Amino acid sequence: MRSSETDAFFKVPSDWERFNKKEILVAVDLSDSPGANEGFKFLEAYDAAPDPSIDHVIGAELPKFPVVRAEVRQLTPVTRDRMSLQSIRNALFPIDELFQNDQVDVLAEEDVVLDGGVHGLRLDYNLSLAGNLTAVAGNQILRVTQIGLLDPATNLLYLFWVQCTADCFQQHQRTIDQIVDSYTVKEQ
Repeated sequence: MRSSETDAFFKVPSDWERFNKKEILVAVDLSDSPGANEGFKFLEAYDAAPDPSIDHVIGAELPKFPVVRAEVRQLTPVTRDRMSLQSIRNALFPIDELFQNDQVDVLAEEDVVLDGGVHGLRLDYNLSLAGNLTAVAGNQILRVTQIGLLDPATNLLYLFWVQCTADCFQQHQRTIDQIVDSYTVKEQ
């Protein structure tokens, strides 16, 4: 995948189902919002499931096969002023709050700096859907690898993530690693 407008690149297997910006915005009831459409410079997702569904992409169902989502958000002046590594870390889920409640286990966190001043962080974490990370029957764990980057002028937020159950992540680790390693943002 290549977004020429935002210079974000990544590769997914060609047989994965693609969902475009319009499909995603309709699924989350934002299709009539001009602000949402304009705020996303790019929005696309892919589902590896044999029975792909937009519900896997938007989080309505726990994905049992890898799901990839990439977006580039145009930041408003107010949002731009408040952006930090903490903002990036909490862009998908309120990681800091969930950590305090033992609902997330951060497996790895590293700063990312790309050529041209694009910078941010990469997080790998497990998120408990049952409310805590204890080994209780039926506790489903969502594993996420998330990359959040800011352009040098802090006008654009690049978000990229892969998610599925922890078991799925383990089964598809090689493919997931290849996808995550392929993600980059070129200097504009």
